[in-house]
Amino acid sequence: MFSLDYLPTAKEATNMVCTIEIHEKPKLNNPILIEGLPGIGFVANITALHLIRELKATVIFTWGSEELTWIEGIQKEMEEPSILAPRTASLTQLGEVYRHCDLYIGGDTGPMHIASLMGIPVVVIYGPTDPIVNEPFGINKKVRKEVGCNPCRNRSCKELTCLKMITVDDVFKATKEILSVTN
Repeated sequence: MFSLDYLPTAKEATNMVCTIEIHEKPKLNNPILIEGLPGIGFVANITALHLIRELKATVIFTWGSEELTWIEGIQKEMEEPSILAPRTASLTQLGEVYRHCDLYIGGDTGPMHIASLMGIPVVVIYGPTDPIVNEPFGINKKVRKEVGCNPCRNRSCKELTCLKMITVDDVFKATKEILSVTN
């Protein structure tokens, strides 16, 4: 069973062995990771509920220094339990959390690229960034709505129509599609 009670040091992490077991679909042995993304809190919440209820997944939320209260709020609104990842002090520790996951769901961020470089399949939610320029390595599914002004890379956009147009169904469909390829 997955546990976040202990995160190894960088030296310990390099000496660990990962065992992969193959199960019948759609059984997931490890958590699905959801990274918080401003503008899609509702989508993250409802997608997590779908993952838990329909796929019997364990969901773990990671967070950055300014996101803890926001992620805790999402968890409080949820009707099903989820895991709050511990604070990670290094990219090695963040990678160790990711190594124990079957899938990453989140925005076009540095953590998404870390997950993809570690061989974790990713569902990437694109807003103002360019999905070609910022494409992850490995198995991935992109979720994006063309709204006429994206990609614009305008991180100070007040409208964020490109993110607001993305629905729970869009993210959940991409999640099921990528799991059908990887399981």
